[in-house]
Amino acid sequence: MRPRLSILIPTRGRPRELAACLACLAPQMDLPGGAEVVVGFDGPDPEGAARAGEVWRGAGGDPGRLRVVEYPREGYIAVRARAVAEVLEGEIYLSLNDDVLPEPGFLRAHAAAHRAAPGPRVVVGDSRFLPVPAPRVVDLLVARTGVVFFWHDLLGTGDGHAPGFRHAYGLNLSAPLALVRAARAVPRLVGTYGYDDLLLAWHLLRDGAALRFLPEARAPHDHRYEPGDLVTRERSLGVAAARYAAVEPGFTRDLFGEDILAAPYLAWCRAWCRREQAAAQRAAARFLRLGAASVEILGPDPADDVLQAIADALLPARRLAWREGLLAEVDGADGHDVRPAALVVEAEGRAAARGA
Repeated sequence: MRPRLSILIPTRGRPRELAACLACLAPQMDLPGGAEVVVGFDGPDPEGAARAGEVWRGAGGDPGRLRVVEYPREGYIAVRARAVAEVLEGEIYLSLNDDVLPEPGFLRAHAAAHRAAPGPRVVVGDSRFLPVPAPRVVDLLVARTGVVFFWHDLLGTGDGHAPGFRHAYGLNLSAPLALVRAARAVPRLVGTYGYDDLLLAWHLLRDGAALRFLPEARAPHDHRYEPGDLVTRERSLGVAAARYAAVEPGFTRDLFGEDILAAPYLAWCRAWCRREQAAAQRAAARFLRLGAASVEILGPDPADDVLQAIADALLPARRLAWREGLLAEVDGADGHDVRPAALVVEAEGRAAARGA
């Protein structure tokens, strides 16, 4: 019998996080219509696969509801693309990170949100960061500002309507699997980080789906950032932005408000990086010291405005990293053609399938 939910968890080399996630899911699998969990390993990980099975059985999970699939090591986006196209069997696709901790009732909340919908939905659950003991300044910035996710935008929606595709986070997101497959919107960009979840939502919303925030679908995010991660992450996103602009230029224009591969924009980026590099590097150096400090230096309960001011002070360093990543990817394509042939073929094939 076809399961109601197909839960996909890409992972690599994180047995502790994966085990905790599976232990939370196993007791929830008796929902109406059933569910399956597919763990997609990004490259060989026999120890992780064995540990996943052990934890699943130990938490009372039905072995028939858990599948472990090993893929070539190409990155988590490629795992998602392959599994969506080839493996999942349910009606509803539920995308999770390996480091979220679904609370009781999580799966039922996602399933019910689609069952009650008058039309197709993209559903985003609540995966705010798990509070950490002895928090540092960086921990509060990550939890209470938009340096990583824009949870404050979603929490302010009230009626559950999410602002737009920029708020569709793949660590806790569900949508009808048939629509996800029809959109063909998860390109296999090898070794790329970021934006795949936003691209999927962009396609689905253009195809008529509604985006909803579901606060009762809680799965806290057990991920701790180091201060330097907030800068290096931006460089990876800059690289990804160039790659997505090559295959889905409409998406990146909507996301960034620019044709980021156009010569004038690239020239502006180069000039900005030359002009602002020293100041941005100083901002990064200051933040590395401040971000690692105990939050106690800000007082017992720092105001949101104080945290936002610190986040704003880091903006030049983050912008420099993103723009340097974008330019590095463009220059890696010889500065002439940033549309690698294999990706162009894939993008054109998707456009043809969609009747574009």
